[in-house]
Amino acid sequence: MKRQLICFVALLAVCSVVCQNDCNIVQRIQDIKSHRTPLRAVNLGSWFVLEGWMVPNLWSQNGCSQDQVQGQYQFERCVGQGRIQQVLQQHWSTFITEADFQKMAANGVNGVRVPIGWWSIYDTYGGANKAPLNYYVTPKNYTVGSLAYIDRMFQWAQKYSIAILLDMHAAPGCQNNEQDCSGENTPVVQYWDKYPANQDETVDSIGLYAQRYANHTALLGFCLLNEPMELTAIPAIQSYYKRAYTRIRSYVKNNPVIVINPLIGPFQYGTEPEWVNFMNPSQGYINVWTDLHYYECFGGMPFNKNDNQGYVNYAQYDRAAQIKQYNVVNPKPMVILEWSACGVTDDWGRRYTQAQINSYALATAGWSFWAWPNPWGGNTWSFQTALNEGWVDSNQMAQKCYGQEQDQALLA
Repeated sequence: MKRQLICFVALLAVCSVVCQNDCNIVQRIQDIKSHRTPLRAVNLGSWFVLEGWMVPNLWSQNGCSQDQVQGQYQFERCVGQGRIQQVLQQHWSTFITEADFQKMAANGVNGVRVPIGWWSIYDTYGGANKAPLNYYVTPKNYTVGSLAYIDRMFQWAQKYSIAILLDMHAAPGCQNNEQDCSGENTPVVQYWDKYPANQDETVDSIGLYAQRYANHTALLGFCLLNEPMELTAIPAIQSYYKRAYTRIRSYVKNNPVIVINPLIGPFQYGTEPEWVNFMNPSQGYINVWTDLHYYECFGGMPFNKNDNQGYVNYAQYDRAAQIKQYNVVNPKPMVILEWSACGVTDDWGRRYTQAQINSYALATAGWSFWAWPNPWGGNTWSFQTALNEGWVDSNQMAQKCYGQEQDQALLA
């Protein structure tokens, strides 16, 4: 009996060390960087950069039309100075909470991609409108307050061993013509690449984010620019990517992941010469990943938009072929930082999700689902639904973790 007890205690000690290593945030990030463990992440979309289709209640409750009021900046103007601070504080404090991070970790989510606006980092000055910016950009009178919640998010991420990718989702002047870049015009107009000051300010902004979070153990890296558009913008985009890489590395010394996004419109696959020969390891660049966003529900596919089997087939065969081709020609690791089950009916959710996960396993660096919160655009956009409905298997996720305090209690 005594020998059995000794063996049991020894086994517990070994398990404790293994569990600690699996859920140690520093080791976890090293494993993701080295591809020993692929990224299995979710997007926290519409937390800090509002998108009306994701949070329609904010628009409707405040008398704002989604057709006329597109994105964060226009929403703030619609609500007005008298109420916007209260409205956004309520949103920031409830849309994502510590309970979400706890649930993510317990389900094997090992990372989050966090869309941010260029302006939030200037909260320390009382807002971008009051900050001593080095370049003239407009608009800049955004509501102050989100940076405190980004700080809090880093604390939760450390506690639950979840790696953070900060994503420059909304750059000054708008890098695309979508509402998620928070433009001041309706319809949204792309000005980012037309004026060098916009690009220069984006470098400054992402550099300040890097400086603020450089020593935080939960920082995995930065997505430099979300979904840029227009072929004529490529020279400006690539110049910015190189400058942002250098600026970030001047503050963050542990080789953070730097994610670059080819054009979303017209859609590029990362196999084009301008991306195959860009920022490669052989050129001295370290931990640079290529990010592709795979959606079939927005059209342009070789099947009818109501054909559930067509979505499954395309994900299973065409996407797999595209990723394999990328892996042959482009030396940078691929990561798929946006995908969902949109397009199919809910009863096809598991088949479509499984087809995508199986193909996306070919992407060296991993993937991130858009998005985490419960449905607003439908169940097929919610990773919580995917988990609850069994569309994702537990062995397709990372190691489950339960937070530092819980782990320590188990070891006591």
